[in-house]
Amino acid sequence: TSATYVTTGLTATITPKRSDSTLTVDIHQHNGSGNTTNWDYRLVRDSTEVVQAISNRDYKSFISLTTTDTPGSGVFVYRTEMRRVSGANSITAQQGSALRSTITITEVSP
Repeated sequence: TSATYVTTGLTATITPKRSDSTLTVDIHQHNGSGNTTNWDYRLVRDSTEVVQAISNRDYKSFISLTTTDTPGSGVFVYRTEMRRVSGANSITAQQGSALRSTITITEVSP
């Protein structure tokens, strides 16, 4: 992974039933990097950054994030992205059976 954001492969798609609904997005993501590598991590809806969640975490980190979003109507794809900020090592999103990563989206109608 480089200094530009790349997708981690963790995605979730939702079509809200109402355009005025609020979506609660829960993310639990395992990541691994070399012990001298710092990275940024963000949540993106389609091509819009929803939140830059965590910066500068090191070796074999786990992040947990809950946020809300009100995107309107349509089909929306949420995904996590990460980029290396400093250090020479690569970073990876870990999503094996022992290190399960998830995005859960819950629609809350007004």
